[in-house]
Amino acid sequence: LDLFNFPHAFPIWIAYLKRFIQRYKGKKKERARDLFEQAVAKVTKENARSLYLLYAKYEEDHGLARRAMDVLERSCKAVDIKERAAMYSVYISRVSDLFGVTKSREVYHEAIRQLPKQDLKPMCLRYASLERRLGEIDRARAIYQYAAQFCSPTRDGDFWEDWKSFEVQHGNEETFTEMLRVKRSVVGQFATVQLLPTDVVAKHKPTKAEIRAKERAKKADEMSILEAESKADAQANGEVGGPQPPTEKKTPAANPEEIELDIDDDDDMDVQEMPVPAAVFGAASSGDSGLGAKARFARKQG
Repeated sequence: LDLFNFPHAFPIWIAYLKRFIQRYKGKKKERARDLFEQAVAKVTKENARSLYLLYAKYEEDHGLARRAMDVLERSCKAVDIKERAAMYSVYISRVSDLFGVTKSREVYHEAIRQLPKQDLKPMCLRYASLERRLGEIDRARAIYQYAAQFCSPTRDGDFWEDWKSFEVQHGNEETFTEMLRVKRSVVGQFATVQLLPTDVVAKHKPTKAEIRAKERAKKADEMSILEAESKADAQANGEVGGPQPPTEKKTPAANPEEIELDIDDDDDMDVQEMPVPAAVFGAASSGDSGLGAKARFARKQG
């Protein structure tokens, strides 16, 4: 047993414990319990169910019923989550047989708190059926109301039919109306969330061709990034894509309304000098510019 670890040691432990129980039965209970504790401390979740059931069976046959229930309670938390509902079913069954059905209420409460949502509906229906057999109508109705939030009216029609028949048989107009109100609210809740069955939603696994296409696209993106970086460096250095050919100057288009002036031929123009008329200068040209107004008037009279 010391040479192998779980899960490889699991069949060895099962064979060893069975041979030990078959040989000593209830004579060495402390030694047997010590062996079981060593095994359950190392067992994996996948193999825990069989080992815990064997441990609980040994306590029922050769030990104490209370210890057997403790072992089953531990097993419900130690097993894989997929097997948890089955372990709680075994636990409830053994508690009902050994301590009575009323004692199983505690186990039902614990199961409802620990189970995943997909396993709550059958457990709640079993619990409600138990309360109906015991005559606890209000407790059964409370269980239906609690489980309703996890049950879709379209996918879990059996739950709503069971609750409807319960209200028809044990309820009144007010409780039946309350059931319909809860159903409408749950319909709105599931319409918003859009919950689908797990077996409908299939996970898409990419094919080899899709993987290669993604790798090529990734490489192309990396090349484009490198080219963009090289062009940016070249622009910063004044060289874009190597030496560029000389560019020709473009002449602007001719404007038909533009007036052409021959400025270059100004040196060859024949400029003639003309005398300025005396009337332009007025009194300044007649030599009276230095006389006052009275003197000029006296000169004109003389």
